[in-house]
Amino acid sequence: GLFAACRAAGYSIQRVAYEQWHGQLRAIAQGQKDHPLYPLAALFSSRSEGDASESTGLQEVPFDCRNAMTGLAAAPFDCPPLDETLFTTYLNALRKSGALKPPPVSASH
Repeated sequence: GLFAACRAAGYSIQRVAYEQWHGQLRAIAQGQKDHPLYPLAALFSSRSEGDASESTGLQEVPFDCRNAMTGLAAAPFDCPPLDETLFTTYLNALRKSGALKPPPVSASH
């Protein structure tokens, strides 16, 4: 999926435990309101005991896709599968638009 597409495109992805990743996201939400991930921080739960929103000041937002799925049921197209091909398409579009920098050139290539 996503990690395979990133590796194939030359991007080095470090996989970490969810709690470590969520901690880094909370740190962004605490002090960097201009960061592109800031508006998304409240969409992710901490998956741990206690309320992570106390430290960030953000209220977790419940996520429910039922309305979207209902609306898409009658759509005249099929949603593509979330696979490596789709993620590669997204990565290419992000690079073409300038939103994603090309991967660093590695000496091993």
